[in-house]
Amino acid sequence: MSILINWLESLHQEIIVTSKCVRERSRKSTCGYCLEKCEHEAIVIKEKLLFINTTKCTMCGECIVSCPLSAIEGNINNRVFEKGSLVFDYNYVPSLKELLIYKKRGMTSIQAHQPLNKNWETVLFETNDQLQLLEESPIVVVEKVIDEMLTRRALFGSLQKEGKQLAKKHGSSFMEDGEG
Repeated sequence: MSILINWLESLHQEIIVTSKCVRERSRKSTCGYCLEKCEHEAIVIKEKLLFINTTKCTMCGECIVSCPLSAIEGNINNRVFEKGSLVFDYNYVPSLKELLIYKKRGMTSIQAHQPLNKNWETVLFETNDQLQLLEESPIVVVEKVIDEMLTRRALFGSLQKEGKQLAKKHGSSFMEDGEG
């Protein structure tokens, strides 16, 4: 779980190529998994090292997921996790590899307040097929409960009301205990 925590802590950063990159360790390396996955051509090679061009980077996270050494770290704006669940976002579709990585890191479900779209369903189906072959439990879809937002006044009002009810309940039991 510490990998997930480290990743979550890195969310305030831009996406960067770290010293774990095999190209940094060996100038003869030709690894290019992240280059192949980046549809925006935001990863550039300078003196055989990889760098992220922040003006082209859309923070899609494909490079992070594709790197076999987890050498690329940073912010993926549209991935939200709550209590071990990935929250469904209609604006992006995770890859099979991405869901398998999240599963390995402890994710067990996808929270959705609406039905998954066809692309999400396809990726989830393929992921669960792979998990079944690995004899792992499937990723399930659970209903996301939308929390009711209270104004500050409503929150303090409800706390005051509950406090009075609690005082009445325990006040009468203290009175009975004190009389007996």
